[in-house]
Amino acid sequence: VWDGLSGLRKDNTGYDLRDLFIGSEGTLGIITAATMVLVPQPAAITTALAALASMRDAVALLELARARLGAGLTGFEVMGRFALDLVARHFPALPRPLPSAAWTVLLEQSDNEGQDQARARFEASDTAATLAREAPDNLASLLGFFGRPPDFGRLLRAIAADGPGVTEADLARIRVPTLVIGHDRDLAHPLAFAERLAALIPGARLVRIPAKATDRTAYVAAFRAALADFLE
Repeated sequence: VWDGLSGLRKDNTGYDLRDLFIGSEGTLGIITAATMVLVPQPAAITTALAALASMRDAVALLELARARLGAGLTGFEVMGRFALDLVARHFPALPRPLPSAAWTVLLEQSDNEGQDQARARFEASDTAATLAREAPDNLASLLGFFGRPPDFGRLLRAIAADGPGVTEADLARIRVPTLVIGHDRDLAHPLAFAERLAALIPGARLVRIPAKATDRTAYVAAFRAALADFLE
């Protein structure tokens, strides 16, 4: 019987039997007790899923996340497509937001600061600068999320995960009139996505309109005109 219930966070005396037992996953012995450290609940927690092509990309993302988030990075889990395919096979009702990704990374950021500090940090980021320059409408939408209630994040994740498993073959079987609208200054919904979607749906009509960030009045007028023409 080995007693390793020391409260020290880092104990350099002797062999590291604690991690050896943890890593053995029950093959060397059975853990019957544990010492826990309780910490205050974070004021804010955000999560994100990232689709990656290789483990090298995952390592690069980890290095970037550590550099940008520091101690705020509290979770980084890498999942291969094979493992997620097994989960989908046995639990088909579960959503798969990134079904075609070779590797998927789940990131978690925890912070003791609130929404105001998070918004200020985001506004000072390179991402916000890029959006302000190339897609200010997307930036305005993202900044608006910081003032929403906590449940709004769960709603967005549920919307993003709705309708999982739709394939290109499914799109090719659509037999109803379809209108696809896009413009070239939307980083969240790139025009290339609209073009690809219209190409996959038989008979779909693709209409390119002015960007809202460039001319809001022209955007609204063109959108309404495209919709009215489609419904006639």
